[in-house]
Amino acid sequence: MHADSFRDPSKMETFQEQEYELSAYQQHLEDEEKGLATEEEEEDIDMNEIKSWSDYTRVFYHPKSMVTLSGGYQLDSDFTSFDVFSYGRSAFAETEKGIQVMADVLDGWGGFTASFLEQLREDFPKTSIITFGVMDEKMADCSTLRKTQTVLVNEALTTTHLSRLSSLYVPVRAPTKSVLNLDGWSKNLRIDPTSRYHTSAFISSAIDSALLPCRLRQNSSLLADEIGSLNWRNITTIGTLSASLPFSFGGPSLPKLTGKNSSLLDLSSRRFTEDDQIYSQSVVLRGLEIAQFAKYSAG
Repeated sequence: MHADSFRDPSKMETFQEQEYELSAYQQHLEDEEKGLATEEEEEDIDMNEIKSWSDYTRVFYHPKSMVTLSGGYQLDSDFTSFDVFSYGRSAFAETEKGIQVMADVLDGWGGFTASFLEQLREDFPKTSIITFGVMDEKMADCSTLRKTQTVLVNEALTTTHLSRLSSLYVPVRAPTKSVLNLDGWSKNLRIDPTSRYHTSAFISSAIDSALLPCRLRQNSSLLADEIGSLNWRNITTIGTLSASLPFSFGGPSLPKLTGKNSSLLDLSSRRFTEDDQIYSQSVVLRGLEIAQFAKYSAG
């Protein structure tokens, strides 16, 4: 074909894909911006309507989650001038005390994260890094034996590299139907293990609660201290994460936290038995009043 034919509009064909339809959620956001939205109604999410990750990208924060940052020094200001020695000491103390990393580990993102941590370690060789390797077997392609082997090799390689580069590496597996326990961790929880919204919410709550001591306004601890209490021998760089929502209270004694009859769901191990040895652990309970522990303190 002659080159001039490409510039001739009469010889050009137009191919146009069907316009992407907005989900009910995105349509509501547009109506809200135009002032057309009515009162928001809670509706169950229809998984068949979700076509893109951007269908549900707007995050609604609790009012207490919005915190105004204090500080911010300005030149030639009577109120925020940077003219006192202690101000400089305080500003430097606000640098990174630790780094939290979350990554998929069953695919190529495991290798990407390993390379990312290698460069991060060059810049922050002594900074505490805790890495959560998230695994969702529903998203892994195990349709053939070869693909299943690839997933297993990815997990093994990622675990090896991330545990070496992190101060503490915690594998986290999404809950499945096989781990539902109506007499244990899930008896007070309405969860659908086939929904990524449910499983991701459970995982996020578990990780958020585990690191809560580092975010307390009073008597908070450093990430290095939390990791040090778990890896006190400096050779145990792989940990596990267990959780229960809501936590079961009301019995004559505190619920059992380890072993087969534990009230917590082990999100890291494929199996857990009474024979497993626990060298150290950190237990975080949130949303509870001190009075609820009174009857247990004597025992």
